[in-house]
Amino acid sequence: MRILIISLCTLSFLTTAAQHITTYPDINDKSKWKVYNRKINVDTVIHLSSNQGDGVVWFKDLIFKDGEIELDIKGKDIQGKSFVGIAFHGQNDTSYEAVYFRPFNFKSTDKNNHSIQYISHPENPWFKLREQFPGLYESKIIPAPNPDQWFHVKIIITPCQIQVSVNKSNNYSFIIEKLLPKSAGLVGLWVGNGSDGTFRNLKIVQY
Repeated sequence: MRILIISLCTLSFLTTAAQHITTYPDINDKSKWKVYNRKINVDTVIHLSSNQGDGVVWFKDLIFKDGEIELDIKGKDIQGKSFVGIAFHGQNDTSYEAVYFRPFNFKSTDKNNHSIQYISHPENPWFKLREQFPGLYESKIIPAPNPDQWFHVKIIITPCQIQVSVNKSNNYSFIIEKLLPKSAGLVGLWVGNGSDGTFRNLKIVQY
């Protein structure tokens, strides 16, 4: 039954994937943003400040369902102080899915399997997923990026699955089944508790 469900989801996705719409959100147009729990600085990149709790800057006129999200992300190699990623299917500031990275774990010898994480807030935060499904919704990245430098991310989101490649690798670092059914919502640049982060070159392809 599980194989049948995945096959039907894949078929449904492929039948709608013929028409692609590509968007490059204008980071300099402040009227397009909605910022939650952060201050942002914009030059040729977007930088979100650090603060307690999670923070996100939404592109409020962009509704995303299925497709690809690409961007460059820069965190830092400071333990517990760098959680950086992309939120999608946002319903509000606390209800969304996200894929994020822990750069301080990229080169770790014992925690590199906690380098990339999927979450679905508010029902499925990282600690719940780690406890209930150890090793399923987080992974290492091979080869590991430099934690203090820019790294490129491509996320492919289908009705049933999420695939992530890093630094234009031909191999996916992360393949998981979505926790939520088909959905649509906002896209945002996301940082976690106590973290700042920098982002550039956001590209969105919708199917």
